[in-house]
Amino acid sequence: MWHPVLLRLALVSSVTACAHYTPAPLDPVATAEGLASRRLDDPGLTGYLSEHGAAVPDVWGEDDLVLAAQYFQPALAAARASRRAAAAALLTARTRARPDMDAEAGYGITGTDAVESPWLVALASVFTLELGGKRGARIAAARARAAAAELELAGTADGIARAVRVAVRELDASGGRIEEARIEREAAEAVVAAARARYARGEAARAEVSAAETGAIEAHAQQVAVAARVFPARTALAAALGVPAAALDGVQTRATPPRACAPDPPADSLRRFALMQRVEVGQALATYAVAEAELRLAVAGSYPDLALGPGFTWDQGVGRWSVLLGLPRLPLDGNRGPIGEAAAQREVAAARVSAAQLQVLAEVESAVAECAAARMESSGADSVVSAAEQRLDAVRRSYQRGETAAADTAVALLPVVRARAAAADARRRESAAALALDAAVAGWTTPRRAAARPPIGEGAR
Repeated sequence: MWHPVLLRLALVSSVTACAHYTPAPLDPVATAEGLASRRLDDPGLTGYLSEHGAAVPDVWGEDDLVLAAQYFQPALAAARASRRAAAAALLTARTRARPDMDAEAGYGITGTDAVESPWLVALASVFTLELGGKRGARIAAARARAAAAELELAGTADGIARAVRVAVRELDASGGRIEEARIEREAAEAVVAAARARYARGEAARAEVSAAETGAIEAHAQQVAVAARVFPARTALAAALGVPAAALDGVQTRATPPRACAPDPPADSLRRFALMQRVEVGQALATYAVAEAELRLAVAGSYPDLALGPGFTWDQGVGRWSVLLGLPRLPLDGNRGPIGEAAAQREVAAARVSAAQLQVLAEVESAVAECAAARMESSGADSVVSAAEQRLDAVRRSYQRGETAAADTAVALLPVVRARAAAADARRRESAAALALDAAVAGWTTPRRAAARPPIGEGAR
């Protein structure tokens, strides 16, 4: 008899289609130890740099540090995992409804030999045909989620790159401030020496010496305070890279030379470009596409599915074919609840698109205004430097003619030193404003570097 063969085939096919679970337990202690032991000479980082056409440098520039952050940062690893999960969900959405298979075996007890066989075997399967476009709606929602995950990865990579660039520039600026503070302290000490010499000759009062000494003490305190800012700057850079602060011991970094803000940038072009390129707007649009697909799926849920169940029964020597036709899970209420909820979620997503666009426009306007203000401040600081240098030059010529003492030259030098330090700070603020404008308009003002693009390869685990 052939009906046991059919039963065997059904059982074998169902067993061989089963997957096997592979456990992957986490060890928080080992993970923490691995994070604490990260270094920039890590062999894995060396290979990652090589994959991106770079090598371990003697002096780490901004692009090199951005690649290191892409390798180490757990936030980017989470974004990569989200992208893989969204790709897997798309495969799930494309899966069609699986058939059900039922089997039954029995033995007839009749007490007579009138029947050909006492055995009863029944095989039945149920195939569900989804109606109303449910599968298409699921695929559309999964594609929108995959697009959102891709944009999340791009946004995370861009955010990490900006954080690294800001941190390395601040660390570089703190070194410059230390040198400027040292020069100011030396100039203040020269003023003290000159005041004491004048006092010894009876040309100055004790109050003048005290004032000069107070200025020197303040300059020394300022130098100490500026030097102390290096440690928070190193910590911020380490956090942006995803490594402990000790990993930067002995590591030399170099920031990109400061860049001035462009005069009178085309605001309309910046706004249009930002609305087209900013990741936040793309994420909001992807979220709206997900909500649109969810509403479509909810509407499709108001249509019943069609179940077809062909079967075969061997009943004590008599074979019978049968077909079942059914409508499972009838939506008698028209699926009004899920449809209403999905429609409301679509309204929320639409409002968030407008909010994201408004936020981008506000950031562009603010960045343009900050650049204009920083450019004016830098120009004003340069004017102060020019005026102070002209006064110092006049004092030096007067000294050469014998009209003033050498102490007057030292006194005139201190405002020049302070003006130059203020101008350097103004240029740093202008560079920071230019970087903020570049971020606000998604790299419109400068060519996007390959290191700032969303990475494809895997990072540290």
